[in-house]
Amino acid sequence: MPCVATMALATLSLLTSVPASAAPPKGAPGRKPSKVVIPPGAPPVISTTHREPSYREAQQRLARFITALQAGKRQRAVTFFSSRVLPAERQAFLTDRWLRRDRGSSSFTQVLFFRDLQITAKGVIQGDRVRLLVMPRTIPYAGPNPKKSRGRTVLGALVVPMRMEYGKWFVELRPERARPKA
Repeated sequence: MPCVATMALATLSLLTSVPASAAPPKGAPGRKPSKVVIPPGAPPVISTTHREPSYREAQQRLARFITALQAGKRQRAVTFFSSRVLPAERQAFLTDRWLRRDRGSSSFTQVLFFRDLQITAKGVIQGDRVRLLVMPRTIPYAGPNPKKSRGRTVLGALVVPMRMEYGKWFVELRPERARPKA
């Protein structure tokens, strides 16, 4: 197995051996990134990051929950909830009073309705719990002026707690509670 220093030296020599007059590939530096458009009826594109089976299982269960939610199959999506989610919270979810698409909302739960998502672990699995991050796979900037993009799209990540029950991972997402004003 080659030494890391040898590999770094070989890479450095390759980079410095390219003549300065060599032109970059046509259209490479100034080319705008391609915009992949997901058709209206297609399921969301959800990327998972871990290869470890325990993390992958939790991420896949959350991805199935998000897919069912975006397809409007709330009866299917409610089956992914943990037993710790109260019956009143489940009913609010089923009757579309909670976790609904609202383009004017500033809640991070709106990230669940994005069409191109990435799921990654926020930390290590602690017993029967893990916290996953759901975030846009590409950060939606509206051009060179970030001030103009404010208020258009929710940016950030949603932390989704997951709990192992009966040998499977379940979503432990709960509605936000009204906080008393200080």
